[in-house]
Amino acid sequence: PEDPEGPGRKGHGLVGLGRRGGGAGEKDEDGDRCFHTAPHEFRGFGTEVIQGFDAGRLGKSTNQPRPNPPPECMRAWIVPKGCTSLDQLRLVERTSPVAGAREVVVRVRAASLNYRDQAVVEGNYFGGAASRDLIPLSDGAGEVLTIGTNVTRFKPGARVAATFFQPGPQPAALGSPLDGMLAEQVVLNEDGLVPIPDHLSFEEAACLPCAGVTAWHALFHAGRPIKAGETVLVLGTGGVSIAALQFANAAGARVIATSSSDDKGARAKALGASDVVNY
Repeated sequence: PEDPEGPGRKGHGLVGLGRRGGGAGEKDEDGDRCFHTAPHEFRGFGTEVIQGFDAGRLGKSTNQPRPNPPPECMRAWIVPKGCTSLDQLRLVERTSPVAGAREVVVRVRAASLNYRDQAVVEGNYFGGAASRDLIPLSDGAGEVLTIGTNVTRFKPGARVAATFFQPGPQPAALGSPLDGMLAEQVVLNEDGLVPIPDHLSFEEAACLPCAGVTAWHALFHAGRPIKAGETVLVLGTGGVSIAALQFANAAGARVIATSSSDDKGARAKALGASDVVNY
């Protein structure tokens, strides 16, 4: 889907995370084990579903099988320090995280892509290029593997999604400046997770934290909540706009959507827009 700020930008998409990937590789200067990936290779660890980002830019996976890491290790994608291109992304093997007090280790089953994630990789996000090696992506969902001491909200096996902002003295976002969700396992504070309703898949839940919560907050928490019969204007058909369209429609509001594409406008109408303006 398009981004309201300009043509050609991409919105939400999915990357499945499973058990595939890995390889012998060699260690880089930070001690991570790097795998020999072809230029532009972007391999999901499982279902390899990619929508939203330009899959051609991310490149094609090779068909060569790669062994799974040992149980004490896990794989993660890294945005290296100073990264300015998707070509520089690295797949590395790291020691599996261990939960500390009030922390939870999550086996990531799905992660979603937002435009901010591409900006981080290309060095165009707030603050410029990454100041350290960074695991990208703010949005992801999975199941609890282990819990640390004093955890009361979750038990192993619980289905959870990470919140965009993580708790702390200064709340910060996953995927920049904090390590994000494009890894087989992540460790997060229990208050940085929410349970996934039974009717949502991991992929669906992984698409909600950034765009979905932004739209929900704008419509129902910032200022005065919208009411049935009111009119809501959504700009473009990016992730926030599409989420807002559906939330507002469910609340009984009239929704006007804008788009530069008749096809996308028709899709917006199918999702509940009363009117579409092709600009």
